[in-house]
Amino acid sequence: MAPAGGPPLQRRLRWRLEGAAAAAAVAVLRRLSPEAASAVAAAVCALIGPHTAKGAKARDNLRFVVPHADRRELDRLVRGLFASLGRAAAELVLLERLWRERTQRLVFEADPAAAEAVARGGPAVFVTAHVGAWQLGSLIGAHYGLPFAAVYTPESNPHLERLLARLRQGFRAEPIASRGGVRKLLALLRAGCSVGLAVDTRLDAGALIPFFGVPAPTNTVPARLALACRCPLVPVRAERLAGGRYRIRLEAPIAPPSGEADSRAAAEQMTAALNARFEAWIAADPRQWVCLKRRWPKGAAPGPLPAAGGPRQGPPPE
Repeated sequence: MAPAGGPPLQRRLRWRLEGAAAAAAVAVLRRLSPEAASAVAAAVCALIGPHTAKGAKARDNLRFVVPHADRRELDRLVRGLFASLGRAAAELVLLERLWRERTQRLVFEADPAAAEAVARGGPAVFVTAHVGAWQLGSLIGAHYGLPFAAVYTPESNPHLERLLARLRQGFRAEPIASRGGVRKLLALLRAGCSVGLAVDTRLDAGALIPFFGVPAPTNTVPARLALACRCPLVPVRAERLAGGRYRIRLEAPIAPPSGEADSRAAAEQMTAALNARFEAWIAADPRQWVCLKRRWPKGAAPGPLPAAGGPRQGPPPE
């Protein structure tokens, strides 16, 4: 029997097995070069992932991104998505090595307005989506010499959470659990510490803001933080390049609307502009978007196809 108030025995056994499997995978990947680890993890995830419940969720999400895709094309996209997930796992495992070899592997770029905001030295809200090598975006604090806190979602499995906590130390950023709430992030920003969040997933309590032409519950916290603290809202895109290299780019900040918009309306307008940035990243290659939970409301249908030359053209051929 489980201890009073504790999880059932079956769940605790499952957690322990999951933790042991993850630790074994980490040990194997650490023995490989970053290129080999990425390839192996991608192959394994692409083989297994599409046949899981998460595979079905990924397929449903991709219908909104590439509504003209037939079943065969969706199968290809889902395999590519899970390959991207595997590569992301390898990147987290080998984070320390990637940072040690950063002069050969990491390219940091910044839009002039973003570079100016960083040069001023004040806090900023950096925001990304689960696209490409998104986790490497948290290295901007170490690269630019910024006090930096990275928001993460804790795992329910305590064995996995302890393992991931050790791996996250490679970000050289203060880890902040997402359950900590907005007040903690406000306090950090007002103390001069920048924060980083990934906010492309569904937030049931979020505002309904268009995403690929269909209203979707969306997290407006980054925009609200930027408005409350009068600091820049800067999108961060981390891309995989050839040869085990990465480009981490600070894009042009999302400006608050001009005029007399109230704070709620302003935050929603800024979040809509942020969603448009994410759409462009995802549309460039939908296989790079790792969203494994339902993104749009139940019963929603994909929006109309864009005009010729619009953003939803699908990924380049493999």
